Amino acid sequence: MKVESLTVGPLQTNCYLLIKDKSTLIIDPGDEGERISQFIRHYSLTPSLILATHGHLDHVNGVRKIQETFPLPFYLHSQDIPLLGVGKDTWGDLFLDNIDVPSPTKFIDDLDSIEWEGETIEIIHTPGHSPGSVTLRVGNFLFTGDTLFQGSVGRWDLPGGDEATLQQSLKKLSALPDELLVFPGHGQTSSLQKEKQTNPFLLSLS
Repeated sequence: MKVESLTVGPLQTNCYLLIKDKSTLIIDPGDEGERISQFIRHYSLTPSLILATHGHLDHVNGVRKIQETFPLPFYLHSQDIPLLGVGKDTWGDLFLDNIDVPSPTKFIDDLDSIEWEGETIEIIHTPGHSPGSVTLRVGNFLFTGDTLFQGSVGRWDLPGGDEATLQQSLKKLSALPDELLVFPGHGQTSSLQKEKQTNPFLLSLS
């Protein structure tokens, strides 16, 4: 497996393509759905599923455009349904794609798993940034959305956010193996070991 990253939209969201052979999962297509689709076509990839780590506009606004090219299912945690499209009035003039987020095809929850190309995608519910935030674990890859960043964590002052809940989610992630690679929703990649050793929000948990 390998991971390709495209930074999209006004908030510089990391959209990830998890690739095995030519099969591809799309994670957090926050904007520029046509650009993401063009990348997939250019490298003759076969997309199978769109997964969102949470429902904030900058992580889901590219879904509709991708579905116009590839009729893919879209998975999201049910607790983030109220967030779909929130921020339209504030950010609408900045997003490249028209703001039109479709309803999810399926809801995902804590400890759900998805079988894909012989791999298991583990769904870890990590609320705090939003009620339905999830972290996706696939092999040694950890897609943390806006729960955990390199050297920081996601905001908890947005609608549905909660600091104490986020701390509990960070404790859950801290219990995972050090060797996992962290692919956050914004910023640079890291490792869980590095974050345990240097991230002040994880250090404060001990």
